[in-house]
Amino acid sequence: MIGQCMSMTYVASMMQDLGLVLSPGQLTNNFWLTASSITNITFLPQMFDSDVIFHPVLTQEEFTWVRKDTVLYISTYLDDKRCLQAALSRLIDEILEETDSPGDYFEAAFSILHCAIIKVVKDVHTTTFSHTAALEFLPSFYADSPSMPGITALSRLGYRIDPEVFVRATQIFRQPEKGKYKKRADDEVLAHGAGDTSPKTICIVLPLELWREVALHLQLPDLLTFGLISKSCRELASMVLRYPHICGYRLVAAAKEKPEYLMGYYKFLGASCFSAERAGIPATVLVGTGRDGWRSHSTIGIDLPFYPDFPIRVPVSAGVQDQAKENTLTSLEMERKV
Repeated sequence: MIGQCMSMTYVASMMQDLGLVLSPGQLTNNFWLTASSITNITFLPQMFDSDVIFHPVLTQEEFTWVRKDTVLYISTYLDDKRCLQAALSRLIDEILEETDSPGDYFEAAFSILHCAIIKVVKDVHTTTFSHTAALEFLPSFYADSPSMPGITALSRLGYRIDPEVFVRATQIFRQPEKGKYKKRADDEVLAHGAGDTSPKTICIVLPLELWREVALHLQLPDLLTFGLISKSCRELASMVLRYPHICGYRLVAAAKEKPEYLMGYYKFLGASCFSAERAGIPATVLVGTGRDGWRSHSTIGIDLPFYPDFPIRVPVSAGVQDQAKENTLTSLEMERKV
């Protein structure tokens, strides 16, 4: 996703102009949107589908609370010790001023080129904190891997268990074929029903493992409805929602075998291949490229939440795995014989 952002002309231009910004007070709205949008990808519910998912656009603030326990601060020159210390100090002050409850809080200072993560532990009487050094975020022009310390750190921070993930997922979901920006009454009902609810019908008591398998085989709209049945169902739905969902496919892992063309023209910096499932059927999903290695018109796509008028369109292509095709054909043949 970061590689896709870097490939956009206006984003690359903004990165080049970064050296002209002397302090956080001189950040323009466009620069703030660029930095915040890149970072916020990590903290969004990992659901991307231009037809049914609507991620709201950020509004500029000095501190952005991306979760109840996580705050984001856009800064500059974090590789400079004094700038890093100033950013850390402002973030710690924000936690002390805005939070009353004891607990663990996390903060991310981000300057596009670098990021730093802070953990603040508030007790009844004391507050302690620890932080990382300034971590490189963007790959260099000579990178041979899209993996960077800053990207890894933010990804791990965003992947922490979020008790609100189910509620947040229902808030950005739109019913299929109802329009990308049209929120309807049935969407409101789904979002408002995302709290703890009791079953309205009598269900046969089944082992938790079986309900888990049911949840893993549901497509996204059905999964969200499933989570409204009871508290235990919501917990299972939340577990499934921790996996990235792209265009109806649940990404399971990075594919062991990847197309050779991903290594050409540095495509691996902005594209990758994943093993996925859809309604229990194994599939292979390419994110950032078409099946032929280019932006084919036959591919589907997702819009990354970015500028209000300039969403980043990321091509996605998917296909059922060969083994799954054989199993499906075998099942059909057995049904015909019966």
